[in-house]
Amino acid sequence: MHNQNIFLPIEIQIYILSKIKDTKSYKIARLVCKEWYQKLKVLKIFNNRQVIKYLTFSPKEILVFNSNNQILEKTIFKSYGQYKHYIYKNNICIKTINNIPLKSIETINYWDSPNLKKVYNIKNEKLEMVQIPIPFAFPHPIEGNVCTIS
Repeated sequence: MHNQNIFLPIEIQIYILSKIKDTKSYKIARLVCKEWYQKLKVLKIFNNRQVIKYLTFSPKEILVFNSNNQILEKTIFKSYGQYKHYIYKNNICIKTINNIPLKSIETINYWDSPNLKKVYNIKNEKLEMVQIPIPFAFPHPIEGNVCTIS
């Protein structure tokens, strides 16, 4: 049997891709070929045929946005399995999770207890509560800590 590549005109490809209205089909379409993967690089999450979230991927981070282009979550990957995960509400960071492999997991919930950090030590299985000084308790929505001068 002779194996041939079939090339669809770009207009037909655009039409097909515009008809995708569910997350499962969107994910499957990304696997069809490299060209479709590039066209669908931003992952869309659907609910009732409407886009509710967008996910962007890079080697060092994953960003999640809502349909109004407001950031919902951000995960930054570092060396040796370390990562830092931020959760946002109205573009304000409300929680961070800092994973240091084989050492500890740090969680800061800015919404409920703004200057309290929970540190779980994996080696000895202990949970410790640490007070954070106020200027460092509220990070900038995307960048990190706010300037203590301004």
